[in-house]
Amino acid sequence: MEEYTYEDSNTKLVNIKEHDDYDVYIGSENELLNLEESVFSNPFDTTKKSEIEMIENYKVYFYRRYLSDSAFREQVNDLCTKTLGDIGSPHKSHGSVIVDVVYRYEKGGLEQVLKYIKQEYNNIDTKLLRKRGLKKKESLSKLVNKLQKEMNS
Repeated sequence: MEEYTYEDSNTKLVNIKEHDDYDVYIGSENELLNLEESVFSNPFDTTKKSEIEMIENYKVYFYRRYLSDSAFREQVNDLCTKTLGDIGSPHKSHGSVIVDVVYRYEKGGLEQVLKYIKQEYNNIDTKLLRKRGLKKKESLSKLVNKLQKEMNS
């Protein structure tokens, strides 16, 4: 059975079609499985974007929301040690973006997450972002700097 995790982490992502045991569903509404849309779901229409386009756009969306919405950030941080469930492959999905951030929080708190997002900022393929995504990407570094200043004061 496939899962996405780090060796030294208790947080993992699983496909709910293969695993019945998960703590938090992170996907879109699924009437067949009687699942409500998660606050962590992917807002992008995956039928209109390639897998890599969807992930790059979700990174910008997720990082920006994590940095600017303290209630959402707390919800994400509370995913530490949880098994996250979604439909589809746990690798190369919006769920892997979430697990990557949760892992950094688990290992070093907000400071480690901010370092990671700063690093990822440079790796986001801007050719795969739409105009709106590009504008949101540009705001990421400002949001990271703002949070770092708040942490240091």
